[in-house]
Amino acid sequence: DLDERNIEKVKVFFNKNKIKGFVKLENILEKKDFEETDIVFLFKLLDCLDFKGHKNAEALIKKLNTKWTVVSFSTLTLGRRNMRHPYRGWFERMLERLRLSYVKFFEENEVFYVIKNAQVL
Repeated sequence: DLDERNIEKVKVFFNKNKIKGFVKLENILEKKDFEETDIVFLFKLLDCLDFKGHKNAEALIKKLNTKWTVVSFSTLTLGRRNMRHPYRGWFERMLERLRLSYVKFFEENEVFYVIKNAQVL
C-alpha cells in the first residue's frame, strides 16, 4: 500500500535521524532474491497477499534476508469497527512452525509483530 509520498516520508525520516538505509517500491511477489538487510517493515501488507490460505505470506517471510521483520495488521474491519479477534492466529502458528521468535504489541488500530530471524543472525 506504499506510494511515492510514503516512500519520501520514510526517506525524510531516515535523513533527519541519520539512518543509513533505503526505501524502494517494487512488486515483492515477483521478486526472487532480497538484499540482506537489518530490518524489513511489512505494514498492513500480509492480509492483502492471500485470498485463500496464506501461502504467499509464508513464502515472503521465508524469502526475506533480514535480521528483523516488523509486520502489522489492522485491528479494524473495513467498516472501521473493532475486530473481535485482532490477533492473527494463522500468522502466529506460522511463525511457531517456522521457529521464528516474536514479540507482539498494540498501537492504536494495529497489532505489530516484531520477528527475530534466527536463520540470518
